[in-house]
Amino acid sequence: MQTYVEWSSHEPQSGEYSWSGDNDLIKFVEIAQEEGLLVILRPGPYICAERDFGGFPYHIKKSIPGMKLRTRDPSYLARVDEWYRILFYYMRPLLYSNGGPIIMIQVENEYGSFGCDKEYMAAMRDITKKHAKDDVVLFTTDPRHSIGCGSVEGVYPTVDFGVTVDPNEAFKTLRKIQPKGPLVNSEFYPGWLDFWNEKHHEVSSEEICKRLDQMLAMNASVNFYVFHGGTSFGFTAGANAENDGNKYTVDPTSYEYDAPLNEVGDPTQKFFDIRNVIGKYLPLPSRAEGVPKPTPSPKKAYGKVDMSCFLGDVFDFIAKFSYPTISKEPMTFESLSQPSGFMLYSTNLTIQPTDPVLLKVPGLRDRAHVFVNRQLQGILTREFDIYSLPIMASKGDMLEILVENQARVNFGKAIDETKGINGKVWLGNKAIESEWVQYRVPLHEASTLEQWIDSKSCESFVDAKSSHRSPSFFKGTFDIESESDLAETFLELKGWRKGVAWINGFNLGRYWPVAGPQVTLYVPKVKLRKHNTIVVMEHESSPCASGRGGCHVELVDQHIVNGVVPDTL
Repeated sequence: MQTYVEWSSHEPQSGEYSWSGDNDLIKFVEIAQEEGLLVILRPGPYICAERDFGGFPYHIKKSIPGMKLRTRDPSYLARVDEWYRILFYYMRPLLYSNGGPIIMIQVENEYGSFGCDKEYMAAMRDITKKHAKDDVVLFTTDPRHSIGCGSVEGVYPTVDFGVTVDPNEAFKTLRKIQPKGPLVNSEFYPGWLDFWNEKHHEVSSEEICKRLDQMLAMNASVNFYVFHGGTSFGFTAGANAENDGNKYTVDPTSYEYDAPLNEVGDPTQKFFDIRNVIGKYLPLPSRAEGVPKPTPSPKKAYGKVDMSCFLGDVFDFIAKFSYPTISKEPMTFESLSQPSGFMLYSTNLTIQPTDPVLLKVPGLRDRAHVFVNRQLQGILTREFDIYSLPIMASKGDMLEILVENQARVNFGKAIDETKGINGKVWLGNKAIESEWVQYRVPLHEASTLEQWIDSKSCESFVDAKSSHRSPSFFKGTFDIESESDLAETFLELKGWRKGVAWINGFNLGRYWPVAGPQVTLYVPKVKLRKHNTIVVMEHESSPCASGRGGCHVELVDQHIVNGVVPDTL
């Protein structure tokens, strides 16, 4: 078994560490050992994995302004050294030489695709050795075209590739770097990642099995990435961008990946096909030995849930849970210790603009609702290079820009960006010079959301908010008769456009069915109970106004990750 270690999960705020609940890495590795699995540990500190900021904690750059990630910058290496000191305090007892299951540790992660600094890689090797201490194999992982830059003396190089690459060619490149030793494909891709607004990626089982058969016939070692497609719950999904930060594409909540085990953990046909290939080279466990055949877990469709309980809009939420920070220019999420979600930027116009005037936010990261006197003017979006829109405004009016951090970039040079509004905002050809007031929207804090729910009574959305559109909160409840009826299920949001959903305080992640390809959100059985509460923060347009087909969501027993994407792309 191979697993990444996500730094941001274990240090969500600077100096505050988490090793319990979903972050109990120790228990996870121990369970692997109990199941007879050996473990390959990939501690990063950069992991990519289509996760927000490639697994780095959002606060890493705030502590030391100007820090250069993944370089020899002494401040960066010192920060990694401190993180590894804490991480390996927990991991050292689990190394193979200490009786644990961890047999290999990765140094960095596909560094050759980022840079070519051998001294940096040597420093990462030495930091890893310093904290692992015990006798353990260190390795690197890189695509064949960059393995020369990603490898380092004293660390075993491996290569990664999918079905489009001939194993003979890939391993020939590896042999130029490492003449002897095992041939290892440390990331063999059985599928591929998705982006919102793009079709779901699939790789045929036939192609996978053909390449796997080739590699096993060569006596090569193969690790699937990923064997089990998971979920980027909450705000943890990442994004891609070209090196200049353009062509921004965002990963959906689902990390289904067309993997042998799907997002819920069920075996697919690809799983059984791969198993058959492996059976040509290794003995397979049998039912005669007491090993049951893998079967899908039970699913349940709990039906429609009424969501007509309107809790208020984002401005109500801000008024109760946020406080102003005033500055001459807009401040970033990072500078205000806001890891994810939203930030509201507000200013009163001190100039008289033309009628209309073009509002320009060239430093937007990533999506913004623009309001004048609380009236929605339109939406800006980095994904489609829409950084300006005409607005109607006068001197003295209140301009508000509600910025959504859709996801930090997880791959390439653009990983070093900051979120929110970077730089000035313009009206026509004149920069706004009046003071900006920033309000954090702390949706990442579960306790804050609970307070919000407990403090609000239900209103009618149509009666309360008929005059304008703004991101709004809706609540619904449903009951399950007994614990024996608890099962995996999926949240379908027909008629809803874009937003975030929670169940019993747990953030299921972002939904965006009109963008596709993901339509439903996975609801794990372990997050359900007899009495359940669903909260939806709809960013754009809910079906709760009259004539929109009903104000509800539905819990269904089928997961849809290959839905229709827009025709206009």
